[in-house]
Parts: sequence; C-alpha cells; structure tokens
Amino acid sequence: MTVFEMISQKRFVNRVNCEIRNKIFPHLRGDANHGYPFGSDRELLKQGINCELDVKLHIEQIAELTAQNPKAYGDALRFIAYRDLDEQAKMFLMLARREVRPEVCDPPLIAVHA
Repeated sequence: MTVFEMISQKRFVNRVNCEIRNKIFPHLRGDANHGYPFGSDRELLKQGINCELDVKLHIEQIAELTAQNPKAYGDALRFIAYRDLDEQAKMFLMLARREVRPEVCDPPLIAVHA
C-alpha cells in the first residue's frame, strides 16, 4: 500500500467514524438533529435497505447505459465506474471487518494482550 493510499484510507476511516459517532448516534438519541431521514434504529435499518437497493439498481443501470454508448467510450466509462465503486467498497469492507467482534473469547489470549 502506498503512502497516498494509507493517507486516503485513514481519512476515509476518520470521516466515516466521525459521521457515525458525532452525527448519526446523537441524531438517533435525539440529542441533535442532523437532518437524516430517520429517527430510530428501525428507520435507520429501513433507510439502509433502501440505499442498498438503490446501489444495486444504479450498478445495473451503469451496465445498461454504457452498453448503449459508443463502444470505446462505454467500455472506458464502465471500467472507471466499477473501478471507483470497487475502491470505495473495499474501504467500507476494511472498516466493517475491523469492527467485527470475535464470537468467542480466549481468556489466555486476552490476558496476554491486556
């Protein structure tokens, strides 16, 4: 990983965690109104599902529309779109993996790292 990639990844992690901790959590607790289209955990989940469906639809539409572009342009545009989406998805995956808690605790391991 290059220095630029490490800096970009760190900025991404900081931005996402800052939004979660400083905006979404206070918004859900009712401590602040940050304009999100949800006010409860249930509504947040529903909005997340709606966004997921939108993303899937947009990916399908990119494929359909770029197939209708002049061949070289459409192929290049599709490549750039999927490359950029893949880079973003990888950063979200890295962050999601980092926050996964182990299912089982190994007491000797915990004692060593405590």
